[in-house]
Amino acid sequence: MRDATGRTRSWFMTAPLGSGGTRLFFGSAISATTTGPGKPASIGPVFQMLLGFHKLYSRTLLAQAAAKIRRNAQD
Repeated sequence: MRDATGRTRSWFMTAPLGSGGTRLFFGSAISATTTGPGKPASIGPVFQMLLGFHKLYSRTLLAQAAAKIRRNAQD
C-alpha cells in the first residue's frame, strides 16, 4: 500500500505457524526522491525531522500490541 504521493509505503503479510497460530509481519518505508539531475536521493527535511518520532511511536505501538496479545493468551 502507498499514500497518494507515493512517498510512504506500508506492507503486511501473514504466515501460518506450526502450532496452528498465525504470525503477522508488517512495516513501513519512506521513498527517497531526487531534487534534480546529478543530485543524491533524499527523504527530505520534513520526513527526516519526523523520523525519530515515527520510530518511537512505531516501537511503542508494537510493544503495546504484543503486551495485549500476551495478556489475552493468559486468559
